[in-house]
Order: sequence, then C-alpha cells, then structure tokens
Amino acid sequence: AGGKSGPKQDTLSPKIVLLWFLEDSLLSSYGSFISSVVEHYLYDASNAGRRISAVRTLIHLLASRPTLEGRILSAVMDKLGDPDRSVVKATGHSLRRLINVDHPAMVGVVTGEAMELARKRGAGDRAKYNAVAFLTQVRISKDEAGREMARRMVETYFRLFEDAVARNTDKNDVDKRSKKLKKKEKQKGATTEVRSRLLCALLTGVNRAHPYLSQDSKDWEQILPKHVDALYRLSHATSSPATAVQALTLLFSLMAGSGSSSRSNNNGASVPDPQGPTAS
Repeated sequence: AGGKSGPKQDTLSPKIVLLWFLEDSLLSSYGSFISSVVEHYLYDASNAGRRISAVRTLIHLLASRPTLEGRILSAVMDKLGDPDRSVVKATGHSLRRLINVDHPAMVGVVTGEAMELARKRGAGDRAKYNAVAFLTQVRISKDEAGREMARRMVETYFRLFEDAVARNTDKNDVDKRSKKLKKKEKQKGATTEVRSRLLCALLTGVNRAHPYLSQDSKDWEQILPKHVDALYRLSHATSSPATAVQALTLLFSLMAGSGSSSRSNNNGASVPDPQGPTAS
C-alpha cells in the first residue's frame, strides 16, 4: 500500500494557459476594432460614404465569423434609420445579400433584429418603415422555421398596426378640438407621408407573411382574427386610398379564411421598394 500513490490530479499545462490568454487578448483587440469602426465610421455624421463603408465592413465580418454577432448586427441595423437615403439603401442591400447569399443561416437572427428595431421605443417612423420594408422582402421558407418566422412577423406587423391606428385616432380627436394643432400637423407633411407609407408597408407585410402560417394549427385563430377590428378602423380612418385598399383587401382575405384565397394576396401584394427600403 505504501508503494501506491494517490489519484493523479489533472493540472493545466502552461501551454493551455498561454493559449487562453492569447484568445482573450485577441477577443479584446477585436472588440476594440469593432468599437472604433462603429464610433468613428458608422456614426460619422459628416460623411455618408464612410458610413456606407463601415456598414459593408461590418457585414463582411458578420458573414466571416460569429464573434460579437449581436453587437455588430445591432449597430448595422440602426443604419436603417439613417437620415441619408443612400446609407439606408446600402444597408438594406448588404443585409439582404448577407441572408440570401453570404450567410443564409443568419436569416432568423437578422429578421429578429429588424423586428426589434421596428418595435423599439423612441424609433422614428422613418426607421420603422425601413425596417418593415426590409422584412417584407425577406424570403420565407415553407418549413417549420419559416412558419415560426412568419408568425413572429405577423405579430410584429399587427402590434405596429394597432399603435399606428391608435395614434391616428388620437390625432384626429385632438385636431377636432384644437386648430393650432391642426396647423402644426400641416407643417409636418413629410412625417404624415412616412406614416402613411408605414401603414401601407405593414399591410403588405401581413399579406406576404400570413399565407405561411399553418392553417391546421392555432396560428390562424390566435393571431389574425383578433386584429380585424384594428384593420376595420384603419380602413375608415386613413386618408390614404392605397392604405385603405390594402386594409380592405387583407380584411377580405382574413374573413375568407382559406389558404387558397390568402395565397393569391401574396402574389398580388406590392413591395414598398424593390431596390431596397428607403424613405424620403
């Protein structure tokens, strides 16, 4: 017994410790590089060209390696709300190329980030419109993952719908009581136009996504019919004929409740901008 030694204890070799230290140092340096690109290029308010270059650089990094994926994607997605139209178009194009060509496996993560931007508190109507316009151009697969993504899209669209309808209703009530506010609203024609385009894009998005919901599950009953009232109010409250027609078309599809009639709407729905989400 005296000649037997106790159980051998595993110890980390200096080589492994050194590799861990190197990995941590590389990650720290990479994080500093990303911060530098975001702060000095992506948010350079004086140079749209530098912002576009930063977007393309970050998208290339996303396609190449998943390190700091959430941080990079969030920064890039914010550029859909950039005041410069060329930056918005370049961002939308780069994101579509990422999920369609360079890294299709990221489609769920990218669309989820776009939904977060569309629902983000404090996000302007322009940023919401561009995020929704991007979502309407995402290719939805017919498998389980595609059905789940379509369900999340439809829920996001309807949530934004109801917020927009509530704002329009509140605005109409206030306008009736205050001529000053009505005059102020006239001075914000651009904002009103973007809101109208946002409503139209939301309706387009629902028309394109809801045919992918399973007719045999509870998706149809739980998600769509409960929003019929909001669509009905929107069709009567909006001043945009295009938005009213889209709302009535979607109402018809919902009331028909059949997959065949729904899918015809998917083919007939128009995309806000085939060249990429833009807002003037």
